[in-house]
Amino acid sequence: MKFYKNIQSMNDLAKIELLSVKKASLEEASNIAASIENQRDMAWWQRAVKEGYYEYPRKISLKDLSKKMDVAFSTLKDHLRRTELKLMKETAKKYANPLYSGTLLNKETKNS
Repeated sequence: MKFYKNIQSMNDLAKIELLSVKKASLEEASNIAASIENQRDMAWWQRAVKEGYYEYPRKISLKDLSKKMDVAFSTLKDHLRRTELKLMKETAKKYANPLYSGTLLNKETKNS
């Protein structure tokens, strides 16, 4: 409500009509948090690609990339690894040979 009152006080700039207020369920809040985290992780991964981290030889080290992005080294390392794993699993699901549909990869993917 504080946000709404602040906006109302600026009535010369905008007219606001509050239609509803609803508490998010724990599941909805978790989904939103996961979505934001995934968006951030993908943005960090895309930045790593753009900066040449995945080229051979690397154009930038993870240490230098983390400094350039102002993200702790260990945080960036963990998030890039998690994103790489998600991307690899999705790629494997999409392009895996149908003859191998019962392999361990598919069983692991279903569990994650």
